[in-house]
Amino acid sequence: MKKERSNTKLKKPKVIVCFALAALTAVLFAPIAIYEVHTQENASIHLSVTPSKTKVVPGTPVSYLYNATNTGEVPLTGNITDFTFGVVGAFVNLQPGGWVGYNVTHVLTQNTSNLVTAYGFDQYKNLATDSDSAFVQVYSGVDISLTVTPSKTLVLPGTPVSYLYNATNTGEVPLTGAIIDDTFGLVGNFVNLQPNGWVGYNVTHVLTQNTTNVAKAWGADQFGANVTDSKTTFVQVYSLISTIESCNQNGVKKDYFVVGNELYVVGAGYLPSTTYDVYLVEDVTWVDGMAIPPRVVNSTATVTSDGNGDIQPTLLWDDPLKQGKYDIIVDVDGDGLYYAEADALDDNDVEVTAGLFVVPEPAVIACMFACFSGLGLFLMRKRKQL
Repeated sequence: MKKERSNTKLKKPKVIVCFALAALTAVLFAPIAIYEVHTQENASIHLSVTPSKTKVVPGTPVSYLYNATNTGEVPLTGNITDFTFGVVGAFVNLQPGGWVGYNVTHVLTQNTSNLVTAYGFDQYKNLATDSDSAFVQVYSGVDISLTVTPSKTLVLPGTPVSYLYNATNTGEVPLTGAIIDDTFGLVGNFVNLQPNGWVGYNVTHVLTQNTTNVAKAWGADQFGANVTDSKTTFVQVYSLISTIESCNQNGVKKDYFVVGNELYVVGAGYLPSTTYDVYLVEDVTWVDGMAIPPRVVNSTATVTSDGNGDIQPTLLWDDPLKQGKYDIIVDVDGDGLYYAEADALDDNDVEVTAGLFVVPEPAVIACMFACFSGLGLFLMRKRKQL
């Protein structure tokens, strides 16, 4: 008995043929797909960032101009990003040679650095980028300097003292403000004081006690930024009775000196450990407010008190060569002027008007005496003969 064949075996050749045809088709058409890849063109972009100001005071608005130019050969789509302020703006299909610009304003309160990048993609997702940066200095911009100068720093009670106040704008913006003295109150105002400009006030006060002043100059710029400077001064009001006397090297008072002798001075009633100007001058009539005459040549210019306020014997003139009448004055307040209530003066020890005498040497005096005696005897004999 014969077995029948299955029909399924007869269909296998058809399946093989189908797979073969598909493989052949892929091989034949593969070159076509390879040759359809587009040749890449140049994609390029240029960016510039320009701030309206590069140096400002806090709170100043600054405008940033961002410009992106398509310097390539294909249209670009992308954006400009500022890594300090964020995305600036976008552009779509920016043609070759075309540009896009944005102007954005920000209020700056501190030094600001910007790194900005422009991104552009062509239709094939090729990326072009360019970056630029900017820096804006935010400075305080406001500064002021104050000086205060009293006309005297050591006075007697009731003495007028002039205070000179000078405020200078040492910043870079105009200032409006005032000068105030915590002891005497408002000194003066100034408005729109320009950079490097100054304003001055001279105010006089009569002092009756030691006076410490703290003066302050303050100013504000157009944005409200404030600046101050202060200065402290001190004027001593004293009631000491100072004395000065000519003496020998041991401190013994002496009013007559021989040519060639050393002349010393001694004093009391001064501030402790303080140096004063001293003058040995030819005898004059002293009047309050007069300028102190020039010193005798080669005489000492200063004396210094000890810890008790005394002036120990101090050499004033080491080799007196010129005889005559002289006065000694210590300029206690240091103003170069004579005031009876302030300065120490030795001027009335000899013949009422002078402080000291420098006289010829004894030998010269003896010789002169002998000459005059001889002349007297000669005249007396002459008379008798007559």
